[in-house]
Amino acid sequence: MWRELAAKEWRSAVVVKPLLCSASRGVIRADDEAGFVAAWRRLHALLQTPALRAVEDPDGHRVIVESFVPGAEVALEGILRDGLLTPLALFDKPDPLDGPFFEETIYVTPSRHAPTVQRAVEREAAKACAAIGLRHGPSTPSCAWVPTGRW
Repeated sequence: MWRELAAKEWRSAVVVKPLLCSASRGVIRADDEAGFVAAWRRLHALLQTPALRAVEDPDGHRVIVESFVPGAEVALEGILRDGLLTPLALFDKPDPLDGPFFEETIYVTPSRHAPTVQRAVEREAAKACAAIGLRHGPSTPSCAWVPTGRW
């Protein structure tokens, strides 16, 4: 599969993410075809480790490839009840997260962003949860504020 993706014309950087890991473990930025192939191979090796192979999750060894979004990042802690997202806390991630790896370092709350930005994060996080069918339980979506001022 990585050969098909690597063969496509590169327009911008991508981020390769394993579904099985959390706290940004295994998330790698690739700026070009060679970087993508290296990231894919590194993730394949990570997913073959005994600890991760032991996880019995049918989708656990899948990988997501997304466009890299530069900008300030935040994380929203919330609870979903009947599809309604109730925000609990909004965290700023003050350290730049430009890759090639995305180590979780520090979260700061309360957020320093303007209330209008905070409400926009809450609205977009609720839309994202609804879009993928989440209805109940905890949710911690992360968002990046891009230079155009859009999430």
